[in-house]
Amino acid sequence: MDKFWDMLDPAERDALAEVAQPITYKSDRRIFREGEPSEFALVLRSGWVKVAGLAEDGETVLALRRSGDLVGESASADRPRRATVVALGEVHALTISAHRFAGLLRDRPAAATALARTHWDRQAESDRKRMDVRNSNSDKRLARLFLELAEGAVETADGIVLDIPLTQAEFGQLICARTGIVERTLHNWRERGIVSTMPRRHVIHDLARLSAIARNGGPPGGASSPHDG
Repeated sequence: MDKFWDMLDPAERDALAEVAQPITYKSDRRIFREGEPSEFALVLRSGWVKVAGLAEDGETVLALRRSGDLVGESASADRPRRATVVALGEVHALTISAHRFAGLLRDRPAAATALARTHWDRQAESDRKRMDVRNSNSDKRLARLFLELAEGAVETADGIVLDIPLTQAEFGQLICARTGIVERTLHNWRERGIVSTMPRRHVIHDLARLSAIARNGGPPGGASSPHDG
């Protein structure tokens, strides 16, 4: 999925930078909450954030956003926040007030087009997620998530480090699977030497086997089925 920043040409990027301010958020900082007034938007320049929605038993992680992504786009329409956004590790971003963001979209048609494409892409992302839940088992969904997180991650002699502070419950929320299924899947992968896990930190040791799981699902007789979670 294309990133908002990447969809802007150099003139639009310069125009955005002129009306925005750089900002840094520390890990676990709650950047904004669902239901709050939308006073600003953010373009992420480095780091990850999680997007969460309110549920009966607390917050549920709905999506992850990374460098280049736009978050808080409800500021363009003077609407309350539709979700909560929390920094995962240190995050660097450009913050732009709702008034200036609306002006940018009005004066720069290419920026408005990028916003429209962002809305469309996220709807398509949501549709694909629903299809995956119906058609793919949890092993495949978790493997695809790990591969997404591996893009741009630090590669060491030991493997690809996913230094993103997510709990197993949050991994489960992202792929619509129960926490116990995620725990069993990761245990299976550890036993097979595909990954190693530490609290809120994972290392991929065998990218080829993980990619095969993402394409084909878990091994026969594994812990999950196409409709397990």
